Amino acid sequence: MKRISFIIAMFALCVGSAWTQKYHPFVEEGKEWVVLCGNGFIHLRIYTMKGDTVINGTTWKKSRCNYYQRTDYCEYGSYSCFFREKDGRTYYLPAYDSIQCYLYDYDLNKIVDRFYVKQDSVGFLFMDMNLEEGDTCNTWSMWHGKGMHYYPKSTAYKVEWGEYNGHLRKKISMSNMKNANKRMTWVEGIASFNGYPWENDGDLEWGDVAHLVLCRTPNEILYKDDEYYDEGMEFYENLKLSIRVPQREEN
Repeated sequence: MKRISFIIAMFALCVGSAWTQKYHPFVEEGKEWVVLCGNGFIHLRIYTMKGDTVINGTTWKKSRCNYYQRTDYCEYGSYSCFFREKDGRTYYLPAYDSIQCYLYDYDLNKIVDRFYVKQDSVGFLFMDMNLEEGDTCNTWSMWHGKGMHYYPKSTAYKVEWGEYNGHLRKKISMSNMKNANKRMTWVEGIASFNGYPWENDGDLEWGDVAHLVLCRTPNEILYKDDEYYDEGMEFYENLKLSIRVPQREEN
């Protein structure tokens, strides 16, 4: 009996150890994020990763965000970018050869400098899942397709593990300014669900509202928000039915 109990205990220990140490990648073919946003949830954003491209000798995942509005299910905006991942770090690259960046002074809570960056083979650090509590890093993110934000010395003030749809994932809470309201959360393989997942916005400003409704790959659901799922997916399905492909004129 003692031998059986020992074997069971060792098996549980091995399974638990394997479970906690499995890394869930952020960059995956066919991954999709669905986000309800705007006051009254009048907008829907769909983020997708599909296909690869080579830039300056490095392979990147093609990624795109499309915005839609509820009134007529019309697309009113979009932007493209590229992601790659290595050793738990995700790097971001804008789709343009040159894009404007904004440097914030978080004590003053305003932009203090603007500068331009160019595409290269390395890219800009978007998310680092190797951080532990107290670690700092310099991160970048797309800002609604209009430019990039630079967050110097972002600090991991809390690191924990959480279960998401049956998988244990590392969760890092970041703060990038002395104002405690400006924070962002990274979840392994999902990115942020408090705000826009690709933009490191943290808690949103200007009265904007955004909720990650769903994150999934072609094979499984990674995250689902039970409170907003039905409303978000109704919008999503109606949107799919309402999109019209322009017909070609016959010669």
